[in-house]
Amino acid sequence: MSRDHGLTQWLAFGQQSLGLAICGRGELQAGIDLQEEAMSSLHETGSVLHTTRFRLHLAESFLMLGDLKRARLHLEAGLKHLESHEETYLAAELYRIEALLLDAEGAADEMLQKPIKKGLDLARSQGARLLELRLAMVMTRLLIKKGKGLEARTLLAPVYEYFTESKQNVCRSLFVLFILAISRSGFCAFIYKQTTTKIIRTSHFSEKRGVILTLCRKQTTTKISLRFHN
Repeated sequence: MSRDHGLTQWLAFGQQSLGLAICGRGELQAGIDLQEEAMSSLHETGSVLHTTRFRLHLAESFLMLGDLKRARLHLEAGLKHLESHEETYLAAELYRIEALLLDAEGAADEMLQKPIKKGLDLARSQGARLLELRLAMVMTRLLIKKGKGLEARTLLAPVYEYFTESKQNVCRSLFVLFILAISRSGFCAFIYKQTTTKIIRTSHFSEKRGVILTLCRKQTTTKISLRFHN
């Protein structure tokens, strides 16, 4: 439809989203090519709207590909655009990718913590709970990988409390996805009810690590507990 009606900018946004989805499917080079084509098409119109988003996802895609140099190039371009155009709605995500890239580059722990702290402070100031969750996920994984389970628990606690106490089912569901994502990194996660329940899903990720997930339902409430192990 965008192509039929000559809506070049909307076509570029659609191509960018498709390219990102293709990368998520594992076809990294094809997805990157489409994202780069989309950004070029957008800029040819004279518009730079959402350039931060385009650069962010290209940086993440190149990081997935293992091309750290080009990932760094897009990340720095995204941060520069963020500052010059005050396009801050995905700023916390840029700091998340910066931390992941620094880790891939072998940076010291102190260097990794700087973008995470900056991103967490920004996400909290914006009330962007989901972006705060994504940043906390990254830092938690890095801390657990380095055997710092106690620090990971301290970082996760405030985010954990918000998502488990929220009355919104979508928030609880997203937190469950968070648990699933990080369980392979050393968490034991149990989702349960203290009274009579109906078990709707049980998953065993690793018998060696004892990672078990049981999802139960009683009316509209769900209780989640976490236990760390090294």
